[in-house]
Amino acid sequence: MSNLLFVDLENTGLNEFANGAQVLEVAALKVNEQMQETDYFSAPCALADGYQLENGARGMHEENGLLNACLRSSSTVYQVESSVLEWIGDLENLVLCGSSVHYDRRWLKVHMPRLFYHLHYQQMDVTSLLIARRCFEPEFKVERNKTAHRALADIRDTLKLFHALTTKD
Repeated sequence: MSNLLFVDLENTGLNEFANGAQVLEVAALKVNEQMQETDYFSAPCALADGYQLENGARGMHEENGLLNACLRSSSTVYQVESSVLEWIGDLENLVLCGSSVHYDRRWLKVHMPRLFYHLHYQQMDVTSLLIARRCFEPEFKVERNKTAHRALADIRDTLKLFHALTTKD
């Protein structure tokens, strides 16, 4: 087992401090040394009283079914955070990996601080790898899934992008 943990969050908007902001869904992937998925976690969070979706987020999350999944969920953000930590188990020094992962780290610090502090300070941003690759190889293209804005689909797409960026043809 590697110490890399791929994580994606879906949220009520872009500002983790906005009135009514909350995490809507969490997905995480454990990977082995060959960077192959070995296990996953995925859970929607119940909507808290006073939640507010920022402009554009309501339509997107109604269309992709996430809002409905949150309405059906009975797990609070705190309970989902506890479940993620239980799923992680005794793994330590986990490096947070993802796409524009600094964004997810900000939301974790505010809305899931126990998970935030469980993670190592280092992180691996796959988006940065993509930008660097295009600096040296401007014609580099990779087929991406149309983002579903569902955490599990998005983080699996990020792992697929990581493979495309780091393997030779």
